[in-house]
Amino acid sequence: MVADTRTLYCLRIILIKSRAMQIVSKYLFIAVLAMLPVIATASVDSPSFSCSSTFVVSFDNGYQASCDGDLTFDSGTLMDDTSIRLTSLRSINLNSNVTLIAPFIELQSPIINIASGAVLDAGFIGLPTYFHEVNVPYIFEPKKPLIVSQVPEPSSLSLLAMGLFCVVMVVRRKSKRS
Repeated sequence: MVADTRTLYCLRIILIKSRAMQIVSKYLFIAVLAMLPVIATASVDSPSFSCSSTFVVSFDNGYQASCDGDLTFDSGTLMDDTSIRLTSLRSINLNSNVTLIAPFIELQSPIINIASGAVLDAGFIGLPTYFHEVNVPYIFEPKKPLIVSQVPEPSSLSLLAMGLFCVVMVVRRKSKRS
C-alpha cells in the first residue's frame, strides 16, 4: 500500500511539472512569434525606379513606396519578409525584368501595367478594389508568361492537420465504443 501511494505521488509530481513545462513552452513560443516582425528584413537588388513626381519610400511596416505621378519599376529585385506596397496616383508600370518577393504584395493605382516576364512571388497579391485598369499579359503570348505564385501559409496547413487529427480521433473513439 505504501509503494502504491509513493508511486501515485511521484506520478502526480511528474504530471504537475510536465503541465507547467507545457504552459512555459507555450508562452515562450508566443514570445518568439511576437519578435518575428521586429527582425523582418527588406532587400533591394539593383533597382531601377522612376517617378514623374514626388517619390517616398518607407520601411516602417514592410517596404512601402508611393509616387504622386507615374511609378515605373524598370528592373531589379525587391524582397521583403512582411509586405511590399506600391502606390501611385496615376499609374504603376512593372517591366519584364522586375521581381517582387514578399508574403503580401499590394499595388494601388488607377492604372496598373504588368509586363510579360515580371515575377510577383507572394502568398497574396492585393489589387485595387475600384479596378480602373489592370493590364496583365496573356499567357498564350510567345513571350515569357507572368509568374504569380501562391504559397500557402504554414499556419493554414497546421490547422488543417490538427482538424483532420481531431476528426480521426473522434471517429476512432466512436468505433471503439461500438
